[in-house]
Amino acid sequence: CFTLTCEVQVTASNHGLATNDYVYVTGVNGMTQINSAANTAWQVTTTSANTFILKTTTGPTYTDYTSAGASYCTVAGCEYLRFTNASATIRVFRISTCATERAGAAAYTNAAPSTAYVGRNYPSTTTPCPTTSIEPLTSNKASLIAKINAITASGSTAGHIGLAWGWYMLSPKFGYMWPQATQRPQNYGGPHLRKIAVLMTDGAFNTPYCNGVVASNAGSGSGSASDHINCTAPNGDSFQQAAAICTAMKQSGVSVYTVGFDLGTDVEATNALRTCASTPGQFFQAANGAELRTAFHGIATAISQLRLSR
Repeated sequence: CFTLTCEVQVTASNHGLATNDYVYVTGVNGMTQINSAANTAWQVTTTSANTFILKTTTGPTYTDYTSAGASYCTVAGCEYLRFTNASATIRVFRISTCATERAGAAAYTNAAPSTAYVGRNYPSTTTPCPTTSIEPLTSNKASLIAKINAITASGSTAGHIGLAWGWYMLSPKFGYMWPQATQRPQNYGGPHLRKIAVLMTDGAFNTPYCNGVVASNAGSGSGSASDHINCTAPNGDSFQQAAAICTAMKQSGVSVYTVGFDLGTDVEATNALRTCASTPGQFFQAANGAELRTAFHGIATAISQLRLSR
């Protein structure tokens, strides 16, 4: 026994943990009792550079360790995040490959992600990270239609993040991410070049984030309080962030069209999309599929006329 109560000692080279930190343990064979259950993590004590004790474990009652195992820190930026949710309950979520909003000075810029990271995402099991990836710039209509058809409507609406990625797709500062030269946006202000973004949404911008988890100030439709972290989004709610991104996009030289689908009597969403559009004539409303097709036909016509006039 390494302690008076025979708690389990873990060996992990240069683990970086300090006494009273929390650790998530997984993949242990034999002594499986120390593998962390859902929404749990072990508090550690008696740490050295390469070892730590799992507080409240009882080693003699466990089966013998045989092989494997991994331990993870549980603060923002780690593989797992331990946090208190909006219902004052401890939760542990694993990081995903999805992105959330930027925070800090670069929040409303198109700075390269290599210098200003996008936000992390720690999703709940009920609202997992979508599997559909971004389609880089392309003129391949079949490829775009296939990508759209692969998308499943579900979850909530972090409209400000979708809007930001619309801008990023047009930004030459993000161009290095795409493998082919034809997928990379040209520089702003180039000859015979116009950068145009089209945002179509139902307007229910309800999902901002704090530390990569849905924030406590998320709106209705963004999941239950049990999956929200107990801090508010540092950039404000989703509508506030979208407004700032729209302004920055337009100032950078992007022409923005917006389409509100089935907004009904949602005045906040209607005003947000009308304000986001570069001109009043670049805002469209559609109550059904037929009107949506008419709106996109009008946008296509306007863009075609712009090309001809240039």
